[in-house]
Amino acid sequence: RTGSRSTIGSRLQSLLTTCRFWPNSFNAHRVMMYARSIHFKDVHNLALTIYNAVYEQGENISLVETLNRLAEQTGLNGVKEMLESDRFIEEVFEEDDFAKCDLEIQYCFRLGA
Repeated sequence: RTGSRSTIGSRLQSLLTTCRFWPNSFNAHRVMMYARSIHFKDVHNLALTIYNAVYEQGENISLVETLNRLAEQTGLNGVKEMLESDRFIEEVFEEDDFAKCDLEIQYCFRLGA
């Protein structure tokens, strides 16, 4: 954990009010699936690196270049090539459908409250 709930909440509120874009995390999910599929030993650090890039540095993880750089920082190679292919696309859709339908997870953001 990197901070108290109030600190994290204020950082998130600041990010939400000042960000110029809200990145699409679809490819980040593909990167995580790729990492698990090759038994990458530092999956947890990869997830934290991507999370911090979005919520702490305000980086756009929608971009292949950003995800490739973040992955390489953690020692994961081959991300650019994987993202330029169609690998893990169907799997991410299936995982998303499972979360929404089978687990009944609903996505709800409340801004400016």
